[in-house]
Formats: sequence, C-alpha cells, structure tokens
Amino acid sequence: SEEAPEETAVQETGSDCLFRFTDAAGEVTELKLCRTEDENIYLAFINGTNTHMTVRRRSLTGNTGVLNFYEKLTDAIAAE
Repeated sequence: SEEAPEETAVQETGSDCLFRFTDAAGEVTELKLCRTEDENIYLAFINGTNTHMTVRRRSLTGNTGVLNFYEKLTDAIAAE
C-alpha cells in the first residue's frame, strides 16, 4: 500500500492550480489543474500527463472546496 504524503503544497498559478505532494521517500508528484475554454472546468494533469479527468471550479473554490479545507488545515497546524 502507498504511504500518505508527508508534504503537500498548493499553489494557484494564474488560471491553473498546482498541488505538489512529497512522499516519505522524497518522490514528488504534481497534480496540475488547467482551466479549459469553459472557465468553470479544469483538466487534470499528473506529472505532466493528461489524465482526461475534469474538475469543476466549485470543487476547488466553494465553501466545501479543496482550497477552503486546505486553508483551514494549515491554519489549525500553525495554531498548534
């Protein structure tokens, strides 16, 4: 079984969003979400390879989106 990532970084780059995961062995995996012509849909690329999967913008930026929970998590860790 795969080990959980030890380090995760999230970065928004213009209209894209980049998630970088580093596992216990130091291997880095990048998930890049690139906005399509429809500004509410992103294509997912893992380590530069198109997965042909799509993600809706609200899954990232909504109240229950990934970025909201990531911010809450980093705030909670910083408060400890």
